[in-house]
Amino acid sequence: MAITNVEPVWGGGSLESTRVTVENQGDLTASAWAGIQRGDEVLASTYNESISPGQSVQYEITHYSGTIYEPETSGEIQLQAIANSTSGFTTQEFTREISSASLSIDSFTPMWENGRLTSATFTLSNNGDVATDFSASLIVNGHEVKESQTIQSLAGGETEEYEIVDDSWGAGSALFISNGGEETVKLELTSAGNSVTASSSQEFDGPSAQINSVDTTVFGNYNSDTPELSDLTLDVQNTGDSVLVYDSVRYEIDGVSSTESLSFESQIKPGASTTEYLHPDLTVTSGDRQLTIKFIRDGEVVDTETVTVTIPE
Repeated sequence: MAITNVEPVWGGGSLESTRVTVENQGDLTASAWAGIQRGDEVLASTYNESISPGQSVQYEITHYSGTIYEPETSGEIQLQAIANSTSGFTTQEFTREISSASLSIDSFTPMWENGRLTSATFTLSNNGDVATDFSASLIVNGHEVKESQTIQSLAGGETEEYEIVDDSWGAGSALFISNGGEETVKLELTSAGNSVTASSSQEFDGPSAQINSVDTTVFGNYNSDTPELSDLTLDVQNTGDSVLVYDSVRYEIDGVSSTESLSFESQIKPGASTTEYLHPDLTVTSGDRQLTIKFIRDGEVVDTETVTVTIPE
């Protein structure tokens, strides 16, 4: 018996199948099987087939898993095609140079919704032959805000699309946009001590407070002729593209101002509204007056809105 031809079929660095041609160069019919061997281990083999003298048989060698051999390291690998028959055993070596894993990010798309980063998708290719594990993290403006919970694996020569998503992302993280300006999201993948990155930026105008309606409660002062603005009910809408967040409100009317701290921080998504029940307790004069409302977070004015209120006599 002689092996006259070996045709390996590679998928990246993985040996998926091999066609081995075996010729019976003897004078008697022989039964033979073919296989692939690495070292002393037979990785895959075929059934016996009968070969007449002077005839050849082409064996299609496969493995039930779809892969005969998948290398774990780079470098040259040596494999042997084998033919085993009643008349003898023969081998033919074949080699392949295996390149190390090499990741590249083909596309990266952060998904924003109501001023909040809800997910990110990316397409990743392994341009090498060896499979590699990797972890992913998202970084917003220099701060890591999300790390993938599982370690992913990508085979050599393969391209896959992945998604990072977490419903728990909220106002407590940098994924929650409450200011205008450019927001840059960076994807960083780490594999075997190496990293590859991709970035995407989006411009935000910022939040914008709009007061759609105002209801006032005014009481007369016993010690003066001027009334007191006791209660104020505001319908506040965020017409901007970032979340409107504030923890206190400053009132300015008739040259008098005061600041009221809220019991809880208000968070209004773009397009959404909320009703604030406030207690200015300001002494004012009657008539139509300009009331300026400043929305404040951590001592900084987020936005300002001025409305007209009617103070009865």
